[in-house]
Amino acid sequence: MRRFACAAAVAGVVGTVVASSALAATEWKWKGTTSAWGTPSNWSQGDVPDVDTETPIFDSTGSSTTVDLGGNSYAAGWITLSGKNYTLKNGTILCGKSRAIQADSGTQTVTAAIKPSNTYQLTSNGSAVLTAASAKFTGSGTNPLAFGFDGSSTAGNALQSLDYAGTLSGGATYGVRKTGTGTWSIGSIASTVNGWLHLEDGTFTITGTAAYSGATEFRPILASQTAAALYVNGSITNTSALNFAPSPSTGFTHVSARLGGSGLITVQSGNISISHSVAGRTVTIAPGRAANTVAALGLTARNANKLLLGSGGVYEVNLLDAMGGAGVGYDTLNVAEGQVAFSATSANPFTIKLSSLQADGLVGPMSRFNPSGGYAWTILTAAAFSTGGAELFSAEKFMLDTTGIANTGFDSSKLQLQTSGSSLQLVYGTIPEPSCAGLLLLGTGILMHRRRLA
Repeated sequence: MRRFACAAAVAGVVGTVVASSALAATEWKWKGTTSAWGTPSNWSQGDVPDVDTETPIFDSTGSSTTVDLGGNSYAAGWITLSGKNYTLKNGTILCGKSRAIQADSGTQTVTAAIKPSNTYQLTSNGSAVLTAASAKFTGSGTNPLAFGFDGSSTAGNALQSLDYAGTLSGGATYGVRKTGTGTWSIGSIASTVNGWLHLEDGTFTITGTAAYSGATEFRPILASQTAAALYVNGSITNTSALNFAPSPSTGFTHVSARLGGSGLITVQSGNISISHSVAGRTVTIAPGRAANTVAALGLTARNANKLLLGSGGVYEVNLLDAMGGAGVGYDTLNVAEGQVAFSATSANPFTIKLSSLQADGLVGPMSRFNPSGGYAWTILTAAAFSTGGAELFSAEKFMLDTTGIANTGFDSSKLQLQTSGSSLQLVYGTIPEPSCAGLLLLGTGILMHRRRLA
């Protein structure tokens, strides 16, 4: 077995083999008569790839789909996976080219450690599924994209799905860029210096701790990228900003974004804005680990920043149990630090969209609901509300959409939004406090009306 051979020696060996095999000099195809990476006969070149000019290719010709590195470290340019469902395990792969893993088809599992020394990418043609259940992806800390999960600038040219429960870590600026309409899940992201998360399309879920000091942004770059969703079921800590309204500088302000989860998001600078400037487009916040679930989502806006509930924003509230507690019977938001500002207007209100769920999570009637009863659902608890004139609470700045309530006898005219200290409550069937203002309602059967109370 050759370990870290010099370039001249590699050129001599590869040149001889290419003449007889018609393979490109950098391609080392896996034959896989056994599972051992370090066995020369398992490779088309008759030797083990171990320098960064050599690209291991795993396709339909491999016999063994389990590739065992034997606890060793090997160098490679990048790794291409397709044709069969492979598992790479038990060792470290040092990738020296502009990508580390290119998964083009199949369900690919990587539990070996991946250490790129150059710009790091995960790419595919859009049909692959990559599972990295226990891998740890680390980098040299010298490149601005040392840990970028990246797709091509061509729409759809990205992983169909990624399930990664390990840790992306390093000591320099890095980024995670999610493109394509697929669904990606990441365990943890860690950086000692900087970092960022850019979402272009599809769904991205964080299940562990994502610690980085750059921005978390929805940044579409193509006209075909119409929506992106971020679910934080673990935590995002110390991100400099959380921007989900598309930037006009991209030229694509026609898109919508969604923020959900059951974890905690901490923002160091900049407001958390749930609003959209383009008519017909929305930025939605929806607690829950996925669609049709109930949870409490935590938001922290430090350094005098705020959670802005503005025009074009939507808060989706699932109701599972009419008598259940916040975060268990129905969705809620907890804003532990930072003020909540109500920046919408009566002409362009913020929407609270209600949906009822059955006990199995399917859309249907909520449990323990009596149309003649009275209920108070605390859907937001904050450290404080803004005292600025244009940011003061007013029920006229909200529209309640109750078309998603499936319970027989639910009467939208009995539902009101009111404050209780620094909390927002949806009150059904009870007389509101005298100071509660009128409210724009979109009721069952597309009923819309205004109610004003003295």
